[in-house]
Amino acid sequence: MKRIALLVLTLFFSFVAFSQDVQYEDVVYLKNGSVIRGMIIEQIPNQTITIQTADRNLFVFEVEQIEKITKEEIPHMKTKGGPSPAACIGEQKGFEATLDLLFGIQLDWGEPVLGMHAIAGYRFFPQLFIGGGAGMEIYSEETYAPLFMQIRTDFIEGRISPFFAVNVGYAFGWVDGEDGSDWGGIFMEPCIGFRFNIAEHFGLNISSSFKFQRAYDGQRYYDASYPEGYVYERSSETYRLFTFKVGFSF
Repeated sequence: MKRIALLVLTLFFSFVAFSQDVQYEDVVYLKNGSVIRGMIIEQIPNQTITIQTADRNLFVFEVEQIEKITKEEIPHMKTKGGPSPAACIGEQKGFEATLDLLFGIQLDWGEPVLGMHAIAGYRFFPQLFIGGGAGMEIYSEETYAPLFMQIRTDFIEGRISPFFAVNVGYAFGWVDGEDGSDWGGIFMEPCIGFRFNIAEHFGLNISSSFKFQRAYDGQRYYDASYPEGYVYERSSETYRLFTFKVGFSF
């Protein structure tokens, strides 16, 4: 696992360095908070401005809609023969949602874990997203429903953006009245990955994480020495997981 972690970190930071190609592009800031990036191809004084994005879409704005126009340096991989990438998801402030599918391995026992997370929150600026999430995780013998808070930062703006996120919360276990109860426990999950910005409000996320999950459970068993015949025994343990996630942001 140390070799896997070292490989992931090496690829991650290599990709960050590879992505730091600085280019210039036109940036139109609208009064409603939107930001459009691309190339201004037409400007009628005191009337309208036409800007073309990297995917060849044209946007026409009246002067009254525009707060300011700038030319900025954006680190990204330049598309040969075409304009620089357009404003993609994660570059503007506003509400954002993510749906992740995950596959994990319990490091202590080598058993698989499957799950799904849904996250929604607000991006205050390109490098800060804060939200909340819920989901379902199926272990070999237990099933948990996590509720958590996520803090996330995207390092650069562009077609491909490396990111770092941390999930912290509580995973609730399923109650079984016949055999016992799984009470779940708190967890922490740091995560690194890449977001591929397919469109202005749609992105593909690929990431991996290490998760530390505290779990409490109680087992009900028969003991003739007790007057009622049954007794509960409570136990606890910590799961360590390595997960791989694929998801979509919109």
